[in-house]
Amino acid sequence: MTKIRKAYRFQIKTNQEIESRLSGICGCARFLWNKCLAMNLTRLECGQRILWYNEQAFWLTLWKRSLEYGFLKQCPSQVLQQKLMDLDRAFRDAFDRGQPLKRLPVFKKKDSGDSIRFPQGFLFENRRVFLPRVGWVGFFKSRDIVGKIKNITISSRAARWYMSVQVEQEVRISPHPSSSEIGIDAGIMCFAAFSDGT
Repeated sequence: MTKIRKAYRFQIKTNQEIESRLSGICGCARFLWNKCLAMNLTRLECGQRILWYNEQAFWLTLWKRSLEYGFLKQCPSQVLQQKLMDLDRAFRDAFDRGQPLKRLPVFKKKDSGDSIRFPQGFLFENRRVFLPRVGWVGFFKSRDIVGKIKNITISSRAARWYMSVQVEQEVRISPHPSSSEIGIDAGIMCFAAFSDGT
């Protein structure tokens, strides 16, 4: 048995209150991304090393205690931590020589496809889900969710809200039925010749 990750996507049912709460949490997450990104870009311009996840999480703790950024306390802590992890991964990918097409992360704009991830604290009950600091939210359940739920991502697209449920499933991978090997010889007279004579 092999473990794989799979996602189920559903449209969620919102009202003005639910949308206001989700927009507020998305706004906090976007603000944190942009603030930490600006800090790291400034450090790069000054020739300093960037701050990785643990250092950014330390700053987040200080900001939540301050008067200026105290509004961050209104957002679930783990959602903000997940956003810092995403930024950390984006910087690591940008500096990975094995991924030459990756670029430095960019600033996030309001209403340009916000998303937040809940790693835990959620609860499913029939056709609704409980989200921390949001409450019970209904969704259009078009199919059953099979597997162990790992996280939930809430995103907005074209004035609608969606929920992606990532699950871990165990699948059986059957071995290849053929017991013989086939070799291919690319030649000059003949484009390709297989070892089985074809």
